[in-house]
Amino acid sequence: MIICICKRVSDREIRRLVDEGATTLADIRRETELGTQCGKCACEARRIVRDLNGDQGPLAGLANLAYELTS
Repeated sequence: MIICICKRVSDREIRRLVDEGATTLADIRRETELGTQCGKCACEARRIVRDLNGDQGPLAGLANLAYELTS
């Protein structure tokens, strides 16, 4: 399924990048430019990355978001 229409990034590509070591949305963005045009895909992409990496508790998401905003 296409997650980012603007940059044509699929959930399969996100999975592949996570399998190769991506742990944050910033990692995915760096490789694919996902979320750099209209940004509507960012929430869904972030959810996929978290699900694939396993959520590490209620504060992990907040810490990841803070990191992404400063990257």
